[in-house]
Amino acid sequence: MATHERLLVTLYDPTNKLQIDDVTQASARDKFDSMPLDFIDAGTYWIHLRVHNHEDKAVVRWMDTNNRFLPEVEVFSPQPDGQYQRQLASASKSFNSRPLPFANFVFQLDIPALQTVNIYIRANTLGILRHSLELNL
Repeated sequence: MATHERLLVTLYDPTNKLQIDDVTQASARDKFDSMPLDFIDAGTYWIHLRVHNHEDKAVVRWMDTNNRFLPEVEVFSPQPDGQYQRQLASASKSFNSRPLPFANFVFQLDIPALQTVNIYIRANTLGILRHSLELNL
């Protein structure tokens, strides 16, 4: 069974310049804040999600964002070598290029046995519409 913390922390980046290396630094941790996953202002929102695997074997979970209207959503999952795997779903790209060809943006999470992993989600919005993100594992 994989579970995630219900309290999500978000970092708003109005410049759209922060990269995964920036938000994973220890100095960035204090900049994340608990807030609803409602995207009103134009810019980029980074979400830090901690996922726990309570099983003694690796599991694969699909994370459904319950959203198909954001211009772009990226998910960064840690790899054994310390790097982050990047998955992208975008309204401007072909439907078949999504990690899972589904109406909502859905991403695969590989979670090692008996470990907690830090997942980072980058959601880009133009500020035209109010968007919300609901994460379901």
